Amino acid sequence: ADSLTDFWAKSIPEFLSGDGNRAYSPANLYLALAMLAEVTGGQTRQQVLDLLGADSIAALRTQAGHVWNALYCDDGETTSLLANSLWLDDAYNFKDATVQNLVNHYYASVFNGDLGTEEMNRQLRAWLNSQTGGLLQEQTENTKLDPASVFALASTIYFAAGWDSKFNETRTADGIFHGKDQDLTVPFMNKTITDDFYY
Repeated sequence: ADSLTDFWAKSIPEFLSGDGNRAYSPANLYLALAMLAEVTGGQTRQQVLDLLGADSIAALRTQAGHVWNALYCDDGETTSLLANSLWLDDAYNFKDATVQNLVNHYYASVFNGDLGTEEMNRQLRAWLNSQTGGLLQEQTENTKLDPASVFALASTIYFAAGWDSKFNETRTADGIFHGKDQDLTVPFMNKTITDDFYY
């Protein structure tokens, strides 16, 4: 993951700046773009490789494998479940080698059907909800595949973990939160890591 610091640093401000309360998973975008590189060629592939900091598609596969293995965990303390999928329209023929690369290197599940139909949309929503523990049902209820799509890629992560070091409620105190439009007095959780460093 250290080799991806440049990608994290460039992508996080792009997705988290602006209005509204936003969430962003750099790991999901990285894996989705890595899968995209597998199904492209020429200048498009090179642009994706450059963005992801990989010298070649082979290097990207290795790097993506390291990201996957570093983040995937279900040990009873931490749950970090990654999932990828490939949605193929039955009206088209696809290169078996490309599909196998997505299955073998990105652990992608493969679904075939008539993209854009309600049946495929239901399958996609069910897959998304299954992979995220049902936590995104409100967000996925209107998710649809475009009928004009030839294929689609989806990447999810389900993360649940406790704090390594829990906050002590007695350390909570009111403070000023400097919001975009106004300052608010809100409770802040405080913890001392060392005598010189607080969060």
